[in-house]
Amino acid sequence: MLLRTVDEEKLVDDDHSVRSIWELVGRLDLRQYHQQTAAVEGRAGREHTDPQLLISLWLYAYSRGSVRHVSWPGSASTSRAASGCARCNR
Repeated sequence: MLLRTVDEEKLVDDDHSVRSIWELVGRLDLRQYHQQTAAVEGRAGREHTDPQLLISLWLYAYSRGSVRHVSWPGSASTSRAASGCARCNR
């Protein structure tokens, strides 16, 4: 097994649209999402994926016309095609 370090910044071009989306979502107030996963006295916090990452991913997929292919962690099925919703499959 070979382990290498990867500089994620080099994986995306400087002028790629995903950088603008990341910056935009980074300006949003996401405290409400973080509060739902925070640890409180006597109870561990829930496992979670960073809300900025999830929202950015959704917006990027939407901008590319492929939201139907994005599934969220913990959901049974969020694919439009898999949902059987005729209105959603248009």
